[in-house]
Order: sequence, then C-alpha cells, then structure tokens
Amino acid sequence: MKLWIITGSATESGAPIYLQTNNRWTHKLSAGHPIASEAERQSLLDAAKAQQRKVCDPYWIEVRRAELGHLAPVSLREKIRAEGPTISLVSTPFSSTTPASRPAAASA
Repeated sequence: MKLWIITGSATESGAPIYLQTNNRWTHKLSAGHPIASEAERQSLLDAAKAQQRKVCDPYWIEVRRAELGHLAPVSLREKIRAEGPTISLVSTPFSSTTPASRPAAASA
C-alpha cells in the first residue's frame, strides 16, 4: 500500500515542513500525517496550497513505514531534505588556505 505526506518549505525559514492533521505543520517527517488514498492526497494538497503564508510550494512525497512504524521517505532527495545536509557545515577561515600555503601542483 502506498503512503504519501504533504511537504513544502516553511515560508519564514525555508526549512522543510510536513503537514499534520488539522492543517498544522511540523519540522519532523515522522510526525506528518500519512495519506493512503489519492483522493485525500489531492484534497490535502489543495488545502496546503491555500496556506502560502506558512508553506511555500507544497507537494506530496511517497513515504513508507520503516522500523518501529516510523515514516521514512522513499526517495533519496527527500531523505536528505528530512535529515539535513550530507556534509559538515563547519567552515574554515580562508586565511589558513591562502595560495602561498597551498602545495604546488605536480608538474607533468
């Protein structure tokens, strides 16, 4: 059986959000409202599109029941959106990597 969740980006922050029951939104995919019918999916998507002050460009994603019944996205793209960046966001100052401190390229 296919399941879907309505998602989009929070208007205030741009962070991924997921539709819960009663037209409420959450930042946790696992707390989103799973939808089992295509008719309900379209109805909730239409309702979400009317909430542009809260959510930008809502759309539906396919999810599945994972361990312990938790919801997990089917696509890798949505998994990355739900879990955050795949690289460290710690930046290093440019002063430590000036051209003079970089190793010279090997000549052929």
